[in-house]
Amino acid sequence: MGTCTSVAGLAQNTRKRDTPTVVLIKDNKCHRNVQVFSGRCLQCDTIFYADHDSAVKPDDHLKRTRTYYNSAVYLKVGQKLWVDRQFSKSVVNAVYSFHASTAAITSYWNESFEIPGNTFIASRRQIWQAFVQETVCQVASSSNMELALDDGLPINDVTRLAFAHLGENGIVRSAEGHHCSECTHAYKDTADHIVDDNDDAGMVGVDEGRGRSSLRRSR
Repeated sequence: MGTCTSVAGLAQNTRKRDTPTVVLIKDNKCHRNVQVFSGRCLQCDTIFYADHDSAVKPDDHLKRTRTYYNSAVYLKVGQKLWVDRQFSKSVVNAVYSFHASTAAITSYWNESFEIPGNTFIASRRQIWQAFVQETVCQVASSSNMELALDDGLPINDVTRLAFAHLGENGIVRSAEGHHCSECTHAYKDTADHIVDDNDDAGMVGVDEGRGRSSLRRSR
């Protein structure tokens, strides 16, 4: 993992009073005030986090390189939010299995798993981060490599550079051979068929236009 080869022990990177606290989504539950620790190698100045390490560039000591861990147990998807791999994998599966958008997944999470009295609400950007981080780990793992990029990049640059590093001539091998009408159909700004009859009751099975209910007790 990473570039550090020191056999010496790691020092705690932050003082206890400065240790950040975050929200952790684990087993579909929100855990608050979770402390995030990092370690620093005193020999090479590499900083180790739960999902990546940050090492000084050999040719420019003012810049650092971030190496993503394919085997990370938790992923940072926001300034104050970490998630377990079960959560991030469920996001990826929802996108590919149900063609769900990040907005739809965000609404599903907030409406299905939010605990009464808990003010935490996931954002679409955090769900997108989870999708990007998880797919980077999966693709890099299947390619038997670890992705290393400049530290502190915006998520859009991470997405672009990850494709450039992990793709082979524009093809990400783990996605090769996948195609379906949902992935490839042309965008349409209007539907092919628009119903003018604004019968809202009919949409739920109560046909008011015919003066009777289509919801019947089964016999």
